[in-house]
Amino acid sequence: MSRRFTTCWILGTAIGLIAVANPVHAQPADEGSPVTLQPPTEAPAPAPETPPPAYDEEAAPAPDAATQPATAFPSPGQPTDVDTVLPPESETFNPFKVPEGLTMDAPHLLGILGYGGHPCASSDCFPFTADQCLELAIQCIGAGLYKDAIALADHGLTLKDYQVLYYVRGVAELAAGDCDASAKSARALLSATPSTHLPYVMERLAGPTSGRFRIALDAIGERLR
Repeated sequence: MSRRFTTCWILGTAIGLIAVANPVHAQPADEGSPVTLQPPTEAPAPAPETPPPAYDEEAAPAPDAATQPATAFPSPGQPTDVDTVLPPESETFNPFKVPEGLTMDAPHLLGILGYGGHPCASSDCFPFTADQCLELAIQCIGAGLYKDAIALADHGLTLKDYQVLYYVRGVAELAAGDCDASAKSARALLSATPSTHLPYVMERLAGPTSGRFRIALDAIGERLR
């Protein structure tokens, strides 16, 4: 009797283990109807992924320029909007060119103004830059060489549109008796590029003629405001 019980217990345990390893799912049924057991179903295997087609540069469509983002820097060979070509006058500019309108040759004038010991004073190689013309024109006014001062200021104005050059020219024109030209210089001064050297030049040219030019300059400025 005990052997039969032991055998039944072993068979029951084995059946239980098999049921746990292979569960069955019961389909819901109406109350009172028999339950039908269905074997478990396996999920279908996923379909293999299709590899993307190979890139064909010839078959690829050309990019639309209107939809492309603007680059910060042009690519090599791409034209830019900035004109890097130097203006013609910068290629032919000669700083040693003697100003036109001088009443004497440049070495003689430089000698009168105290440049006799200058290594370039005896030749045509003195650099007549805008700043040099300004200094020479101021000295010419002090020496009473008003026409030379006007010529030097005119030459400097071809290089830089500075207020100080208009001021020096206006004072020289007024000292030479050309009142109309001095008034034109005063009007041009008010629209020229500001210069921090203007108060210094006014102080150096302080005198009756410079004072009258400043009065005219203030009067013209009031009319323009």
